[in-house]
Amino acid sequence: MVEAVQQGQLRMVWGEATRREIERILRHIPPLRFRVVSDLFRPEERSAAATHPERFSVVTDPDERTCAAWAHGAGAPLIAHDDHRLCHRDRLGVTVLTPSAFWRDCQRSNEER
Repeated sequence: MVEAVQQGQLRMVWGEATRREIERILRHIPPLRFRVVSDLFRPEERSAAATHPERFSVVTDPDERTCAAWAHGAGAPLIAHDDHRLCHRDRLGVTVLTPSAFWRDCQRSNEER
C-alpha cells in the first residue's frame, strides 16, 4: 500500500490523529520506521473535516476513537488491525477494513477498470 500511495495509485487522506496513530504503530515495525512513510502525509491530502469522537464511545481507546471519528468525517474507510475497532465495526457507522481486506478491494477495483 505504501508504494501505491507513493506512486499516486491510492490517495491517503489523513488527519493529525491518524498521523499520530500510524507513527505509533510504525515505531514497533523496525523495517518500516516512520521516516520511511512520512512523505506520504502530503499537505494537500490533509483533511480538516469536523470529527465527533464522542459519537464513537464504543471504542475504548481515545486515540482509536478519534481515528474512527476522523474516518467517518472524511467519508473514508478506517484501516484497522486491532480488536478495539474491528470487533465494533458493525456499530461504528464507518467502513472498517483490515489492511489485507482493503488491499484486496483495491486490487479488485483496479481489475474491474
